[in-house]
Amino acid sequence: MKNTTHWFIVAALATSGVVGFACGGGNSDTNSPKSATVTSPSSAPSLVSASSSAVMSASVAPPAPPPPIVIFAMKLTGGSLKKPVELKDDGTVVVDGKPVAKFVGAELQDTSGKTLIAVAEDNTVTMDGSTKTMKFTYSDELLLDGGNRVSIADDGSVMLIGADHKPDKDSGKMKFNPFKSTARRVGIVIVVALAASKLWTSPPPATSAKK
Repeated sequence: MKNTTHWFIVAALATSGVVGFACGGGNSDTNSPKSATVTSPSSAPSLVSASSSAVMSASVAPPAPPPPIVIFAMKLTGGSLKKPVELKDDGTVVVDGKPVAKFVGAELQDTSGKTLIAVAEDNTVTMDGSTKTMKFTYSDELLLDGGNRVSIADDGSVMLIGADHKPDKDSGKMKFNPFKSTARRVGIVIVVALAASKLWTSPPPATSAKK
């Protein structure tokens, strides 16, 4: 079980102001030299206040990007997958009733706490033991070296497309259930982790290249 757990994850890669102001009237006597130049005392503070608000609004930092990994309890079945793979609410990945890995923040860790797959805020994905490049697009499709792609459809079906733009024989046959769109990235990380394990009899195109 120890080797199975380790290789479950350590896979070869081949396998997103308006500034307000106010003017006040002065003496209504048009003969007075001050009538055209005197400004209401209340207008100056209003101008300063409005200008300050505009500057403060312009300097507010943009909101932080959404977390790259969102946990949603679901189960993966079908295709050439030998056994169902389940993701629990707490991020634990369970195979055949036994925990084999766990999501901690944006990382997938093995049972000893070692980081195996990590998703960065710039959408890049790194895997322990591999120098290959992976990156999520803004539509949450994972692009791998060589042009391979992994994505999950709205119904939870796993789509596996090779560099030749043709689907793998298992494409569309494995499926997460239940599924929601915010869980695409976590589901794809699980699929990539499974690609080099004994649980998958026919790895997708994304795992065909060598390290």
